[in-house]
Amino acid sequence: MDSFGLGMTLFYLCSGKDPYPGQHTGVQWRGDVHQATSAITGTTWQSLPRRYARCVVGATAEGQLARIDVPAIHDEMSRLRAAHLDPEQVTDTELLAEGIAARSEAMRNYEWDADTSSAFYAPPTGVVYQLQGDESKARILLDISFTSRGQHDRSNLTKYLNSKGPGVVGALRKGKWHVTDEQHGQGQLKVSAWIDADQARQGLDRFPRTVDVAGDLLRF
Repeated sequence: MDSFGLGMTLFYLCSGKDPYPGQHTGVQWRGDVHQATSAITGTTWQSLPRRYARCVVGATAEGQLARIDVPAIHDEMSRLRAAHLDPEQVTDTELLAEGIAARSEAMRNYEWDADTSSAFYAPPTGVVYQLQGDESKARILLDISFTSRGQHDRSNLTKYLNSKGPGVVGALRKGKWHVTDEQHGQGQLKVSAWIDADQARQGLDRFPRTVDVAGDLLRF
């Protein structure tokens, strides 16, 4: 079986429906796949449905050269199976980073950036969240930033961000994140932090709440 056939089989397994001819070429295909995978239940690994969906979409891309290959599909399904069966043993930093994003209320509508292998969310408020795995150092990296989009008075905004920055840093440190950088200036704020993969695995409920608390401080 090639990757396309395997992708369609995976779609059938989660939807219970045979895909109709040409369905994967329609503008609704991605939505069809996500609707089918959103019905996946019985797992505590909350990013599993989204990762499953990305695997199906990647396997059934319109152009053959754009499709992920069978070994990549096998590897992803194996990772998801392991995370489902024994989440406390997950060491993959990419899985852990997305696992935190999937549990975060602030990032619940995150998108996956394939170029950086990171969970990314930029709501209209101006706050931007990014969670990324660093396999070489066995760490989870977090960036929270705010950039004015022109709807706030710049002088008042700068004062506001200067007052809120220490609170964001304090919330992350209280939540056991290691803050490595804090930048202010010209209506912008960015805070970078990390945690060990072992910490992330043991605190998959606690660390998302910390992200939410820090993000809430930048609500206007």
